[in-house]
Amino acid sequence: MEEARAFIKDPYRGRNYITCIEAVMQHRTDDIEVILGSKIDKWKFRASLTLFERATSSNSDRETI
Repeated sequence: MEEARAFIKDPYRGRNYITCIEAVMQHRTDDIEVILGSKIDKWKFRASLTLFERATSSNSDRETI
C-alpha cells in the first residue's frame, strides 16, 4: 500500500493517473471495455481504482484522486 500512496502523491505519475481517470469519466456513458480496448484492460483499470481507494487513508488523499 505504501507504494500505491507514493505513486498517487508523485507529482508526475499521480497527475497522469488522474488525467486518465478524468478522460474516462468524460465518456462515462460509454462501455469502458470499448474505451480501454479489452476486457483485461477494463479489469486492470477497475483494480487500480480499488487499489488507490484503499491506499488513500485520509480524505485529503482521496481528494487527490
